[in-house]
Amino acid sequence: RVTDVPGQFVTDVLGPNPAEVLNWQVSDGALTTVGTLTLTVEEQPLRVEQPLGEPRIHAGAVVDFLTVSPGAGGLTKTFHLKNQGDETLTLGSVTPTGGEAADFIVDATGMAASLVPEQATTFTVRFDPAALGVKNTLLEIANGDPGTPVFQIPLTGEAVTPAGGLDALATDSGPSGPQAEAGATPFEDGVANLLKYAFNMDLSGPDTHTMVPGGDSGLPLFTVGEDGGQKFWRMEFVRGKASGLEYTLEQSTTLLEGSFAPVDLGPAQADDIDDFWERVSLEVIYDEVTEPKGFLRARVRVP
Repeated sequence: RVTDVPGQFVTDVLGPNPAEVLNWQVSDGALTTVGTLTLTVEEQPLRVEQPLGEPRIHAGAVVDFLTVSPGAGGLTKTFHLKNQGDETLTLGSVTPTGGEAADFIVDATGMAASLVPEQATTFTVRFDPAALGVKNTLLEIANGDPGTPVFQIPLTGEAVTPAGGLDALATDSGPSGPQAEAGATPFEDGVANLLKYAFNMDLSGPDTHTMVPGGDSGLPLFTVGEDGGQKFWRMEFVRGKASGLEYTLEQSTTLLEGSFAPVDLGPAQADDIDDFWERVSLEVIYDEVTEPKGFLRARVRVP
C-alpha cells in the first residue's frame, strides 16, 4: 500500500517472500526507497482444520454450516487441532459465545488436554437450531499460546424449512419462479428439482445420471445380488443429513397404482460422505419362487 502524504512512511510486502519488507517514503510526489527490513514471521502453534486436510483455519475465519432444517437432527462438523509448535501446548475449554450460542453444541469428549509437538486431537460442533433464521456465534478455543490464548472462530448457519432449503438452492442454481418449484423440470431432463436436491445432483443444468457403487451423487442405484443362495435387492442412494426431507423406499410386485408399500429402512447402513451428505445402502431379501418379479422405488417428500 502507498500513501500520498509527503514524508509519511509505509511498509509493503514485496515478492513471494513475506519476510522481505521495504520502507517507502513519499516526498514531493516522488516515491523513494529508504531501506529494507527483514522480519521473522512465526506461525501460531495451534493449527485448526475443518475438515481435515483442508487449508488451516485462521483466527477470525468463518465456518459456515449452510442450511439445516429444525428437528432434522442437526449437522455436525469435526474440528481438528494440531500442535505445530516446538513445545507442549495446553488446551482449555471450547465454548460458543454470544449470538445464538445455544444452537451450536460442542462435544469435546476425548479431546486431549495438551498436545506435544505434531500431536493432534478433535472436537465436534453440532448446529441444531430450534427456530428458523440465520444463526451466529463465536467459538472460542482456550489454549496455552501466549500470542493467541483464545483462538476465535465465527460460526454461522441458517435454519430453514425443507421447502425453504430447496427453494434457496434452486434459485441460486439459476431457475426462478415456477421453474424453481419442487416438481419443476426446468431443463426438460425428466428429473424434478426435488430429486436433484435430495440426491446431490446438479440443479443448474440437465442431470440424469445414476450414482455408481460407493458414489456421492445421482439417482438411486438398484442391483440384484445373491449370498449363499439367497437373492436380494440392493439399493444405494445419497441422503442429505439435515435437509428435513423424508426418504422412503417402497416395494411392489405389480407396479399398479396403490400397490407400493414402504420398506423398513431400519437395517440400512449409512456412511458419511462429508459434513452434509451420507450414503445409504440397504438389502431387501426376496424369494424368486414366490416373488418372481418385484419393483423398488425411492420416494422423496417435503414434509
